[in-house]
Amino acid sequence: MPNAPKPGPDGPEPGPRPRAEPRQPRPEPGTEHPEITYIGCARCGTQIAGLDGRYACSGCGWVNEWTEGHRPLPTAGRRRR
Repeated sequence: MPNAPKPGPDGPEPGPRPRAEPRQPRPEPGTEHPEITYIGCARCGTQIAGLDGRYACSGCGWVNEWTEGHRPLPTAGRRRR
């Protein structure tokens, strides 16, 4: 064969590399964990911290509606690993 690759010390030279599959974008870090947010209590004005926009004031007992959160709550069937 006139165009056959010449064997090197370790055997024939390798041909062109196969094309790599495109990588899928990684999910943004921190999306699984809740974000700590702050607000003034609607009843007494105390600054309170909450998770993803869900708050409860330890001073007067006020809580906001759970539907006012910044993202949906996880389902009951979800397990953490």
